[in-house]
Amino acid sequence: MSWGPILVLLFLLEILSLYFLSKTLTKQLASIFFRLTHSHRAAIYIISIIFLPGTLIHELSHLLLA
Repeated sequence: MSWGPILVLLFLLEILSLYFLSKTLTKQLASIFFRLTHSHRAAIYIISIIFLPGTLIHELSHLLLA
């Protein structure tokens, strides 16, 4: 029995799951922060600040390894 096709399907399932989970997480965070601040702009700023450290680390790793 070849595991190749099964592993490819599992990989695609994982990618799709991560895609939908990330969209759901972002929407839920935006909803929570909007309820707290009653401002779309403030909610976006808060989410941006939360994701900023991870984004900086990610992009700096590209810079250092290039």
